[in-house]
Amino acid sequence: MIPDINLLPERDRKADAFGRVFYLLIGIWVILLIVFGYQFFQTKSDRETLQKEIDSLTLDKRILETKGNEQPTDDANRFQEAVEYVDNLPLPTSKIITELLHLLPNEHSYLTHYSYTGGNVSIETAFETLDSVATYVSKLTNSDMFQNVKVDHISTTSIETDQTETYFDVLPRYNVLITIEVYLSSLRPAGGDIDE
Repeated sequence: MIPDINLLPERDRKADAFGRVFYLLIGIWVILLIVFGYQFFQTKSDRETLQKEIDSLTLDKRILETKGNEQPTDDANRFQEAVEYVDNLPLPTSKIITELLHLLPNEHSYLTHYSYTGGNVSIETAFETLDSVATYVSKLTNSDMFQNVKVDHISTTSIETDQTETYFDVLPRYNVLITIEVYLSSLRPAGGDIDE
């Protein structure tokens, strides 16, 4: 028999397993270090990009705020000028008189007094019956040109004669004092220039 001589030192299998685990942990640690390093530099780059974008947007915001602060004053001035121009336009009040005469209920009703003051009209009318008064007030209320129709006073007038004998019946006339607010927009032209 040949003797079995092994001149190589015997390897400890436990130490070999420990070495493999050690190298595996070092490899995992190096991989994690690379991943975290990449994430760090990528995040730093993204942060710098976002900071530049935030600075740019902040600058744009300041520019828009300064423009916004300047623009409303210009718009407000233009608006104020437009309001003053429209307020100074002459309004054709003849439309009011035409409408008031058109709405009178019958041929025995008359417009005896007319006064226009800044959107308010005061009129005095003469009617034969109270039904005619009610009809006229109703028509005024339903008109698109008028609002806030108020009957201020109703009085009767009778004709007194020196004659003792009358051959006909004298009907009293009802004098009615009415105050009306006018929709000023109904007096303004629908659009275009004044000359149109």
